[in-house]
Amino acid sequence: MPTKFVTNPRRPVEKTARIPTRRTTTRRRNPSSIEELYAAYKTADDAAEEAMVEYSVAREAAIEADANEKDAFLVGSASQRARLADASRAARSHEHVARYDYNRAEKARDAAYNAYIAAAKKGNPARRPAARRKNPASSRPSVKMLSQVVTPAEAKELRSMMEYTGPAGVLRAASRMMDGFDVEYIRSRNDTMRTPDGLDFVNMGDTYDLTLIYDHGKGKYVVSSWGDIVEADMRLPASRRRFD
Repeated sequence: MPTKFVTNPRRPVEKTARIPTRRTTTRRRNPSSIEELYAAYKTADDAAEEAMVEYSVAREAAIEADANEKDAFLVGSASQRARLADASRAARSHEHVARYDYNRAEKARDAAYNAYIAAAKKGNPARRPAARRKNPASSRPSVKMLSQVVTPAEAKELRSMMEYTGPAGVLRAASRMMDGFDVEYIRSRNDTMRTPDGLDFVNMGDTYDLTLIYDHGKGKYVVSSWGDIVEADMRLPASRRRFD
């Protein structure tokens, strides 16, 4: 009778030693200085300005195409109406794309600005992304005070935005609500690359018009005119003045 060879399942199997390999990963490098954060903000700001111009041009073209379509509907032929209707749809589609691109560029600009300001206030080289922290209630004006420049509903919306959004986003939203002329900055003699000390404000076209202002030196929002603030500063002793 032939002998049967049966493999023992419990017999340990020899295993070859695994040579540990070093895993190489590429890390995304964070900005290493305040200057790089500021440069990133300026790049995002330029891109947002270009997107705003493109959106404005697209909006004007869409309005003109709609007007032409309405005129052709009254006096034009059927083929002309169809051609202008196609042109109007194409113009509106281009306007929607341009508005989407502008909104994205504006959010990128606000994020870059908030990162730069957060790193500048900390005074460190920003080795890690700055976390969005809740702004204290003392830095936000009341709804009643904000109602001097916007409607009460808009004032509540602005106050809620101030809780987690940086000054750039808040002031640009306020500029749209107030029909202002965008946001401008008044330099302080104490400004440095790391710590801005001036005023961000919604330009309303006149020096003494009430507007919404963010004072970087005091770290708070105020409802006033930037002319009154600068005049009050000029009455201080020369050693304590912030504005020239």
